[in-house]
Amino acid sequence: MTHFISRAERILSSKYSKVSLWDLVLPKKNLGVGMKVKRAGWSQPECYWEITVAQLTQPGGRLRLRGNKYWNGRLVEEDGFIHCSAKQKWRLVEPEKVVPRLAKHMKDAMATKELREAQQASREVED
Repeated sequence: MTHFISRAERILSSKYSKVSLWDLVLPKKNLGVGMKVKRAGWSQPECYWEITVAQLTQPGGRLRLRGNKYWNGRLVEEDGFIHCSAKQKWRLVEPEKVVPRLAKHMKDAMATKELREAQQASREVED
């Protein structure tokens, strides 16, 4: 029995899936602006394109992507045209884990909660 999966499931199913750059950016609200993408053949972790401009030539027409190219962590091409975007060998760069900042009042609230818990624990030890 042959199993058929949707194109979206295929895109998300593998880190090295065979999808075009258009498949990755078209479902996004801002057409991928700000995303980091790389060709599947680029094995170095610091080699990628950061998309800065996405334009449709006409409604339902071609998608032109421009961006900054980083190679080994250095900017080598600024606002360049991203070639081969229709080829099916693109993937997303793993996003870095971002730790959200707590607002000042949240930090203060957490500090007072920890202080209360410490005071309660010391009282329990004394009793």
